[in-house]
Amino acid sequence: MFMNFPGADASCSLGCVITQLEAAGFEVKNIDVLGVHYSVTIYRWYKDWLSNKSKVIAKYEECWYRIWVYFFRILNYCGTPRGGSAAFHITLHKNLNAYHRIKGVKSHTSIKVTPKRKKLSKEICSMC
Repeated sequence: MFMNFPGADASCSLGCVITQLEAAGFEVKNIDVLGVHYSVTIYRWYKDWLSNKSKVIAKYEECWYRIWVYFFRILNYCGTPRGGSAAFHITLHKNLNAYHRIKGVKSHTSIKVTPKRKKLSKEICSMC
């Protein structure tokens, strides 16, 4: 699916993007999946776009208004809410053998997860 943004191509898989970045000498530090957030953002943009119809048409004309209404509708129906589209935030650095890989991380044990539910008892776990 080609999007009408300069240089944008939504048909690229994450693997393809990462391969190209690594070939260019970058090293991936982190990847965040923003699918749910992207879905909510697109929906809000769509509602804002509709509620500002007269202002949008005055500035961009009817044709651009209709193109974006169509784009937002397609994304809201086919794409993001149903998992057909995703957005990724990729943090990387140039691999120059001079970047300390744990820069910015206090320690490898700095990430702590607190479960919100009780742990299963051993009797329940042994039945699984």
